[in-house]
Amino acid sequence: MRAILALALFAGVLGAQTDEPEPKGAIRGIVKDSFGAPVSGMAVEALPFFSEARIVSVAGRTIQVQSGRPAKPARTVTDEAGKYALTGLTPMNYTVKTERDLESATDRRIRIDAGEEVSLDIVIPAAPVISGRVVDESGDPAAGASVWLLTSEYLAGFLKPIVVGPKKTNEDGSYSFDSGLESNRRYYVLVDRAIP
Repeated sequence: MRAILALALFAGVLGAQTDEPEPKGAIRGIVKDSFGAPVSGMAVEALPFFSEARIVSVAGRTIQVQSGRPAKPARTVTDEAGKYALTGLTPMNYTVKTERDLESATDRRIRIDAGEEVSLDIVIPAAPVISGRVVDESGDPAAGASVWLLTSEYLAGFLKPIVVGPKKTNEDGSYSFDSGLESNRRYYVLVDRAIP
């Protein structure tokens, strides 16, 4: 009789336990540049951020240990309208970043609870553009002139020159460099025009 009672009690405990997974959360939003234009093709990721830290002593040294559940970063790319969706997120704290964020950028920290969907619109600096017009001595457009951008950076202690271009000026002498440029970098413009 005791065995039957113990077995019934054990079956009741097992029946009360459920293996239902915790509902996942999501972060959705739009990425725009500082002019308000949607940014397509921009990578957005949510990195786990463990806000709970403990100080422990190991072999006489004090270290800070982050606690929490491990989770893989979620990553996606914005569509043509600048929209993104990071879904299937384990409930926890996240730091949301774009591929254009600098290390010193303000963190976008978000708490996702089970089954929660959070809206986060992101504004990033507009991509740098260098453009202008090339004219001759009389002020007429110089069509077909070659234009380069020159800059430099230190690599292993040596100053290395970097050349971007060339671009050819169009009929009204204008040119534009709108990709491959870095913010907060000085560029020099060099023009070479064939003299007729």
